[in-house]
Amino acid sequence: MTKKRELEETTTTTEETTTTTTTTTTNEDVDNNKVEEVKKKQKLEEPVVVAEEKKDDEKKVEEKEKVEEEKKDNENVQEEKKVDEKKDDEKKEEEEKKEEKPVATTSLFGFNSSASPFSFASSFSSGSPFSFNLNSTSTFTNAFGKPPVSTNGDSTSTTTTENNESNGSEKVEGSAQEDFSKTYTPIFAHVQQVEQKTGEEEENTLCSAKAKLYILSEQEYKERGVGILKLNQNLENKSRLIMIADGSKRSLLNVNIFSKMVLESPNEKSIKFVAFEDGKINSFFIRMGKADEIKSFLDKINQQIKHLKDKESEI
Repeated sequence: MTKKRELEETTTTTEETTTTTTTTTTNEDVDNNKVEEVKKKQKLEEPVVVAEEKKDDEKKVEEKEKVEEEKKDNENVQEEKKVDEKKDDEKKEEEEKKEEKPVATTSLFGFNSSASPFSFASSFSSGSPFSFNLNSTSTFTNAFGKPPVSTNGDSTSTTTTENNESNGSEKVEGSAQEDFSKTYTPIFAHVQQVEQKTGEEEENTLCSAKAKLYILSEQEYKERGVGILKLNQNLENKSRLIMIADGSKRSLLNVNIFSKMVLESPNEKSIKFVAFEDGKINSFFIRMGKADEIKSFLDKINQQIKHLKDKESEI
């Protein structure tokens, strides 16, 4: 029995040792595989890292070059500014020198700049158009092609020329003052005047005033115009209301007074009535500036209406 137990123990121990050895060997194999994988990854990552480092180095070099180029450009710009400033200074100095030197230019009338426009005897030899000579008796020398009178000659020659010039100017003035009314007739002398007929020639104006006319259109009074309102009566005792526009003189109103006409006065300065115009019945509204004018129109129109009613009753 004891031997069997010893054998069993020995077998168990051998099995344990074999299991431990197998486990150790498997662990070692796993570790080796991991190491190899890490090495492979490192080998793959090394060229990527190197490439990135190279790119960074190249970027740094490019930035340095850009900075240097900018510095050079700034230096060139500053040098150009300095050159331009020098040129401007030189131009200013030249202009100042030119201003200091007298320039011999001619004026509008051909005089020298050193002499005044109306120079004295010093400019006489140049033959300027308007020159004075203190030694001569004449005021101006001849400027339009005639030779100048000598200062050493007799005074009679100068006086004769002056007299001739004065006589010539008097003749010109006399000719300019001639009366042409006898020889020339006005352009519109033979135009016949045409009389403008307004249709009021045989009518008597009973009253008139300036007013503003409105007409009822689409249930609303709309302004037609401003002008002179007249109440006229003809030889047959017929009367009518007419209104002529200011400025254009066009007819704004032309209605007859009839026996059944009704006048209304909404206020002191307005009249409202209905009348026939172009074969249609229209409602009119008239506004005036003064109450007295409205009153006189109402009275005169009512008188005409009454007269027409009396005539109809007699018939």
